[in-house]
Amino acid sequence: MDNVNVQSFSVSKEKFFTIWLTILQPFLKLRNKELEILSKLLYHRYLISLEVKNKEMLDELLFSPKVKKHIMSELNMPEHAYNNLLSCLRKKKIINDKTINRQVIPIITEPFTNFKLLYNIDVKW
Repeated sequence: MDNVNVQSFSVSKEKFFTIWLTILQPFLKLRNKELEILSKLLYHRYLISLEVKNKEMLDELLFSPKVKKHIMSELNMPEHAYNNLLSCLRKKKIINDKTINRQVIPIITEPFTNFKLLYNIDVKW
């Protein structure tokens, strides 16, 4: 196959979400802290999804006070900073009400040991 470039990364599952958002960054235009908190939210959403298959319940649990406290603790972030960053993500339509925009959630199937993202760029002359 011609005109194909492959770049491989070896990362933890948690770090995967940061890489994922970094790849999407030109489209999302997130500040560093917004990317950091969204990465944590996506990681925790993934962990919850291993047990909870109902998407509404999954979102409800993700934005629960318990998960909020856990993420704030991991990021060593006060509640007002966390809430401000969530507000910024809402203004950017990354978070709608209490759900993450489905366009930024990677589609992951188990076993989650490999993830491929393919860009197809048609060049027209």
